[in-house]
Amino acid sequence: MTTLCISGGRKQKVSPGDIPGALISKVAITGINVGKIDIFDFWSYVSVKRNVAGKAFKRLKKGRFRLNTSC
Repeated sequence: MTTLCISGGRKQKVSPGDIPGALISKVAITGINVGKIDIFDFWSYVSVKRNVAGKAFKRLKKGRFRLNTSC
């Protein structure tokens, strides 16, 4: 597993269901590939399997969620 940092959290109204929903629907990743999700005020973390991390990162960066590599 690897962790992706999403620059969006509770203050931007990101909920725990939003992140896997975006991953599963937009990237065609199955729920088995998504792990723990932590949401803080201004950022969120999601664990994904390493073999789909690149695909998830590229797709989410273009979509509704903006990923921040400096987290």
